[in-house]
Amino acid sequence: MYVRKGSVLVVVLMIMVLLMILGISISRMITSNIKGLSQQKYETLQFQGADGGIYAVAGWMYFYKRADVPKEVTDTDSYSVSITVLSNTVRYPEGYSSAWKGFDAKLDSVSNSTEIEAVIFVPVVPAGYGNE
Repeated sequence: MYVRKGSVLVVVLMIMVLLMILGISISRMITSNIKGLSQQKYETLQFQGADGGIYAVAGWMYFYKRADVPKEVTDTDSYSVSITVLSNTVRYPEGYSSAWKGFDAKLDSVSNSTEIEAVIFVPVVPAGYGNE
């Protein structure tokens, strides 16, 4: 069999080029996945910040039974919560035989790129316990 001089070199170079293209594409896929995971982690942290704002403000309102939440609770480095009192209501929560007086509030919690809204009922006094 007759082989021309240099044909083996051409075949080896073509294989090397194919392997190099394969290596570059794999490294791009890995880099893309790492960037995607970093973005997902960032978004999860933002969601948790906004969610934490809802819980912090709702907890403060429930504990002190008030809608005037201090700025230190509504605005932190992790979240900012705006409050809108919707109405005074009388509810009969499940498991209670007496009415609870309280108010409904809409909480809008924002943490950079994430926003969570919630409507909560804050009991102020239970009826029938001498608080009317």
